[in-house]
Amino acid sequence: MDINVLSGRFRAEFGASVIAMAVGSLLTVILARLLNPTGYGLLFLAITIFNIASIFSRFGVAKSSARYIAEYKEKNSDQIPHIIHYSLSLNILTSLIIGGIFLVGDTSIATLLDEPKLADLLLLGPPFIILYTLMDYSRTIFQGFEDIHSAALIRILERVIKFGAIVILVAFGYGATGAIVGYIIGYFCSSAFGLGYLYYTYYRKYSRSTTMEKGLQRRIAEYSFPVTLTNSADKVEKQMDVLIVGFLLDPAAVGFYVLGKQLMQFISVPVSALGFVISPTLGNKKANDDLSGGSSIYRISLSNSLLIYVPAAAGLFLLAEPGVLIVFGDEYLGAVPILQVFSVYIILRSITHISSNGLDYLGRAKTRAITKSITAVLNMLLTVILVIEFGVIGAAIATVLTFSLYTFVVIYVVKSEFGLDIMDLLKEVSKMIPATLLMSIIVYYMAGMIDGIYSLLSVIVFGIVIYLLASIGTGALKLDNLTQIIKSLITS
Repeated sequence: MDINVLSGRFRAEFGASVIAMAVGSLLTVILARLLNPTGYGLLFLAITIFNIASIFSRFGVAKSSARYIAEYKEKNSDQIPHIIHYSLSLNILTSLIIGGIFLVGDTSIATLLDEPKLADLLLLGPPFIILYTLMDYSRTIFQGFEDIHSAALIRILERVIKFGAIVILVAFGYGATGAIVGYIIGYFCSSAFGLGYLYYTYYRKYSRSTTMEKGLQRRIAEYSFPVTLTNSADKVEKQMDVLIVGFLLDPAAVGFYVLGKQLMQFISVPVSALGFVISPTLGNKKANDDLSGGSSIYRISLSNSLLIYVPAAAGLFLLAEPGVLIVFGDEYLGAVPILQVFSVYIILRSITHISSNGLDYLGRAKTRAITKSITAVLNMLLTVILVIEFGVIGAAIATVLTFSLYTFVVIYVVKSEFGLDIMDLLKEVSKMIPATLLMSIIVYYMAGMIDGIYSLLSVIVFGIVIYLLASIGTGALKLDNLTQIIKSLITS
């Protein structure tokens, strides 16, 4: 795969991710300001439940189908319409079944969590889950075609429309209910566009064989199981902790914890975009026995992501308290220690975003699923123990500990697939440590001078400048490479 093609795809997904990050960050601030910590926590407790339910509505069908689309589009393209028709029908069926559960189980779930006000929000589960599943389906299938531009456009539409709808409805006094309706509106518009565009650009493009290849339906369904298991474990690890906090503590604690996790997601956007782009490419490299090419793409991607996220983690740890106080207000100061623990989580996520999704395209979904399941169970157990002992910060500690184990296994699997030289990678990473330490010392002393949003932004910008200069000085970042990256981002 030509590096310029990958660069173009990355710019598309990165551009969409930047917009999504900006819109999502602004939405987080607005919701935190319009809703108190209790209302904010109740809203995202409902969304957490929907997200867990969506594991089974999606059932790994889209990702499994995307894998076979990537494989069949070159050698047996007349099967593509069959793959799309079969997988979409299956996903519609699963989403209808799972969505319907909330029509009869809303009160029971609210009673189980001892949150009666949650029942009204859960009634909006069916349209939320069905439309989210269809939106995710279209975006994932475009990834299988390596059409990252279309996938990026769906993401932009979903975030922008959702933002506008939520802000309007919450501002007019509809509270958490209005926010969930805003999510539904965003998913409806983006899924309608995604499925329509998929039909006209790909479904009609390929000639269709008389029958679907024998055994292909079975293989798609079979591969969806390890993908579902992985997604289940991933959601359990990312969402079940929120439910445990809600069950053992209160909605305000949920609000603090969710705020910390959301900020982690926003910060992880660039590397998430890169992982989304290179995943099918790594699969192609493995399929064509180009192990050195795959290893090179992975090593460069990972070392560059760490070059960004190691200092970002240090900056977050140092500026968490003034940042939360200025942006969200003193009501949310309970989120500060959570953010500081999650600064380690940022580094781990930067590694797994590059590595993890690629395993599905390398045919190692089963390995990933087993690992994710084990760490998810460990995370649940640790979260219960540590939340009882330390409160909400215990959930953050449990997440970091178990995610560290998962990260180690993922790197080992990628190493076994491509023969990655870990020592060379560690040498690259070690070059950024002196620059990070210098930046951290300066930011630590400057943090005491922060008294408003402008001084906060000034310290952040100054820290970035110091880090860039120090990185160039130590050789961690080549000036020519920096110039090339800037040119790549601003040119099409």
